[in-house]
Amino acid sequence: MYKTLIVSGMMLGLLACKTSRKTTHVSPTNLRELTIGSGADERMAIYRATPERTWDLLHTDLDVRFDMQQHYLLGTAKLWLKPIAYAQDTLVLQAKDLLIHEVKLLGKNATAVPFTYDQKELVIKPGKTYQPGDSLAIIIKYTARPDEVGQQGSTAIKDAKGLYFINTRGENPYKPLQIWTQGETEASSCWFPTIDRPNERCTHQIAITVPDTLQTLSNGRLASSTKEGGNLRRDVWMQELPTSPYLFMMAIGQYAVAKDSWRGKEVSYYVEPRYAATAKQIFSNTPDMIEFFSTKLGVDFPWSKYAQVTGRDYVSGAMENTSASLFGEFIQKDATELQESDNEEIVAHELFHQWFGGLVIAESWSNITMNESFATFGEQLWDEHKYGQEKADEGALKDLYTYLNFSKYREEPLVRYHYGDKEEVFDRISYQKGGRTLNMLRHYAGEEPFFRAVKQYLTQNAYSSGEPAQLRLALEKETGKDWTWFFNQWYFRAGHPKVRFTYTFDDAAKKVTLTAEQFQSDTVGMYRLPFNVAILGSEAQTVPVVLGDKLGQWTFDYKGAERPLVIPDAEHILITEKDDQRSVEAWAQLYKKGKYIDRYEAIDALAKQQQQALALQTLREMIKDANPVLRQRALERVTWKSLAATDAVWNTVADLAQNDPNAKVRAAAMRALVTRKNSADKQMAEFQLQDPSYSVQANALRSLYQMSKPDGLAKAEELAPKAKGELVTATAEIFAQTQADHNDWYVQQIHTVLRNPRFGLLKQYGKYIAQLTDATLKEKGKQQLELMLQQEDNDDFRKVIKELLEPAAKAAGGKS
Repeated sequence: MYKTLIVSGMMLGLLACKTSRKTTHVSPTNLRELTIGSGADERMAIYRATPERTWDLLHTDLDVRFDMQQHYLLGTAKLWLKPIAYAQDTLVLQAKDLLIHEVKLLGKNATAVPFTYDQKELVIKPGKTYQPGDSLAIIIKYTARPDEVGQQGSTAIKDAKGLYFINTRGENPYKPLQIWTQGETEASSCWFPTIDRPNERCTHQIAITVPDTLQTLSNGRLASSTKEGGNLRRDVWMQELPTSPYLFMMAIGQYAVAKDSWRGKEVSYYVEPRYAATAKQIFSNTPDMIEFFSTKLGVDFPWSKYAQVTGRDYVSGAMENTSASLFGEFIQKDATELQESDNEEIVAHELFHQWFGGLVIAESWSNITMNESFATFGEQLWDEHKYGQEKADEGALKDLYTYLNFSKYREEPLVRYHYGDKEEVFDRISYQKGGRTLNMLRHYAGEEPFFRAVKQYLTQNAYSSGEPAQLRLALEKETGKDWTWFFNQWYFRAGHPKVRFTYTFDDAAKKVTLTAEQFQSDTVGMYRLPFNVAILGSEAQTVPVVLGDKLGQWTFDYKGAERPLVIPDAEHILITEKDDQRSVEAWAQLYKKGKYIDRYEAIDALAKQQQQALALQTLREMIKDANPVLRQRALERVTWKSLAATDAVWNTVADLAQNDPNAKVRAAAMRALVTRKNSADKQMAEFQLQDPSYSVQANALRSLYQMSKPDGLAKAEELAPKAKGELVTATAEIFAQTQADHNDWYVQQIHTVLRNPRFGLLKQYGKYIAQLTDATLKEKGKQQLELMLQQEDNDDFRKVIKELLEPAAKAAGGKS
């Protein structure tokens, strides 16, 4: 699953107060034996065992239809099961806040059987004791009421009611009618009774009856589609290979469907009709990804088809339902937006899950690293294959920084047998740290042995459960090495090393000494860190070393008059906070000779020393880097306002603003130009308003407004009727400072844009209304918000609208 985990520093700090802890090194064996003393962290008091399996769920047959007005699912579930190891006389199913109408045995002499139900679990007494090898078949008639579900969501998955009715009452003329499901973690049991555990799996069939104007999508293949009375249609979807109940899915709505294929299997894309023209671009390169991953893993894509569908008001980022991934509406973009920001990483992430989290599923939420870390690793593999090492390094560095920032507030092992709530495990540790851990393991083991081991893990555990021990054993078989040290250190231990590198040169003896010191706290402990050191002088060499204690020193000979460039962790595989003690001259040398991550780090290091001439000179050279990300980074890190640039440098910046092929570089260059407040730069901003990129247009409009408010406002009003993308946001920011009647424009845009920018637009509209001095216009804005509140069925948006209405109500002496 691709989680939208966007929280402020303050929120992370609050989270840390509640949940963070330091953890000493523990092995998988002694984790189970930890004794909880007084004052110990409350979460350590509960060992999160893999759910016990008493029954084996063999097959599930669902027949569902909907009450669109009441937000009900009217369902019949047929379940086939058998005891696993011991005789059973009771069946316990998860069934959250359903109405249970009837439970019967299946067969010719179907009889009702007694049951008890506490709104969480359905306890069935089938009337006899079933021995291993016996089969039980039951039928349950029920009603799912998702709006009545009591369980709560989390930061990563903000809602957990399983089934979502989107505008099925037709109250919002701007929003499509949709119904979709979200099962992870244990929310499938909110819409059908099941054994809702990740280590359970079965084949299944879902018959969906809907108005004939709507499309349906579910797991597996469409086995039949038949017309029924009352303009209804019954579609039957069959998933013929076993999968976990949390991966069961439905998506229903008015979709435009585009189709591709891979080796004869259907690959399809379901989007809202206004994005029909870009449907294949939205999910760009999917067939190529399937081919690459199948070849790289040595295991072909296992499912009968692969569909990708969007869900309005989706509760997270995306979800890897077996053979049918569901994405938030944000993934839908027009052609211009896709040129600026493609979706390939999230598409690759969900697709890689079809192997890791589909073919083999983490046996418990404690082991979610076997799903999410692999999916994040898959993003890097695709970037490396399709776009080269620099693109992969860009993502790897981003993941490292994302994890390190998160780790300031919470540190946990990758494998967590102790947690407060299962939702906690979906974080930057399981995703970004886990992906980097697999990349490190890949380098240590070697490319071919690593992927042979991964193939072994997938084939030996296919359609079953997986945990890190199985991956370790596969690696040991393929490499002949003991990998316990690595898994204990990186999978079962919280935190990461912090390493300070210093360099001492003996020019007379032509020797350089590299010193590496681990400076993390004693509670984290020391790490064993193998890495390569590159020495780039008149002769280039790479030397493998191991930092196995607090301090390590290695001395290297070199030739020639010039000091060599020394690069520890030359491939940048370590997960570490690095304190690299280089001189300005050495950083400048690193930029000229290093790889992508070296150059990125050099930009940041030299930016902190801009008062030194060499640092500033090198930074100004960096704005011409061959890599657009580094050009942008250099433009953003130079303090243009306080450090005067030469005409030649300004000419370079102006050329980048006008001609750079990358939209983000053009925008960054424009922001730099604004700082010198030159009339030519105002003309450049006006020129950039004709740019094909929405983000560049937006940046140019903001820059023009900053230089001349009247000109900026006039241009915003001129562009507003046809504004798209980020230009809408920039226009909203400017209109929020004006007194003219822009109410209708705000309302139209708020209803038109998709989820992510919509929150910002709502808040800008609130600012606009709050600062209005015309009472009539202010009242019009308040009425528009009240109408939106009536039309809106999304709780998040309703909350924002209520917050915006509250000041108006207080000003009027009323209550919100």
